[in-house]
Amino acid sequence: RVCVRTNEEFCGRQMLGRTLAPRTAIAWRPALQRCFARRRLTTLERRVGDNLGTDDALFDQSNFDGSVYPDLPVVGPEMAGDIDAAIRQRVQEESAGEGLIIRTVAAQCLDAERVARKIERSGNLFRGSKGVRGALLCVSGGDRGRRSGKVGSSELKDSRFIIEAAASMRSRGEIPAHVDLWAVANPVTDSVDSFKCKVDAGARCFLTQPPFLAGRSKSWFEQVAGTEQARDGNVDVLVGVPIITSTKNLAFWFDLCGLSESTDLSQMLASFPDQAPEAAGSPRPSGPSNTPISSDRMDALIDWNASFIRDVASRMPGVAGMHVMPVTLSGLRMMNQVMQRAMS
Repeated sequence: RVCVRTNEEFCGRQMLGRTLAPRTAIAWRPALQRCFARRRLTTLERRVGDNLGTDDALFDQSNFDGSVYPDLPVVGPEMAGDIDAAIRQRVQEESAGEGLIIRTVAAQCLDAERVARKIERSGNLFRGSKGVRGALLCVSGGDRGRRSGKVGSSELKDSRFIIEAAASMRSRGEIPAHVDLWAVANPVTDSVDSFKCKVDAGARCFLTQPPFLAGRSKSWFEQVAGTEQARDGNVDVLVGVPIITSTKNLAFWFDLCGLSESTDLSQMLASFPDQAPEAAGSPRPSGPSNTPISSDRMDALIDWNASFIRDVASRMPGVAGMHVMPVTLSGLRMMNQVMQRAMS
């Protein structure tokens, strides 16, 4: 199982060489936790690349249980090294404030040997941890080469391959024994059998893509909650929710989740309070935008996102927590307001 020290257990924090004041409780957090029957974790998708560290203040203020650092194809080796250095320093601080750090490991178009090296490098970031729990989020990845089909499907390594390889390396002591293995699931397009296969491979916690189609997603969560692994309490599922800032951003999330055109999605797009395309169609832009948003439009955006999150929190069964993805600059700025309104 995933073991996490909650934020309330920390009296003070040292992060990246600076001492931070103790976290104060955020009003939305207790209400959100009451929505979940188990674990009650909240994790934050962190910004990386040129934006590494720009969301530190948000994390410091919001009482999240842990950080998820993505492994994006746009992040080159040097930037990936910066992420690893930041994680390593946080892990090595004896009074580090993050109870849980999750480093994503994506197969992309790498061969088995290079995937193994990535697992080893990422897993050993958590060697010698003094209070921070570490986990590897094992994903297939979505770089251009993988999506283009130029690499034969038989040559591509998937998330299950990474989970199995990491579990084997952990058993051999090549990565620390306390490193947990996480996976991703899509409640709209994935089968429950896919979930079971990843659990059998060694995954013990899942982050989901946003459950945009409520009926289909609820059915998936119900089926997962009924599996033997979930009933035994050996597996946790955190539902993923983005903070959407434009219709182009929303359309990109649909594409990212593999959703084709449907009446439900068209209605969702039509209901969105559109604005200037601050997100440029991508939930993970290379840099923040300076496009201003009027106060009326900001309030409408907060309302829309709060309604979606409120619905997700109240309708998805068997969920152990929430993974929040405010991945644009505007999303970061409105995240606490969105969560507060969703839980009020």
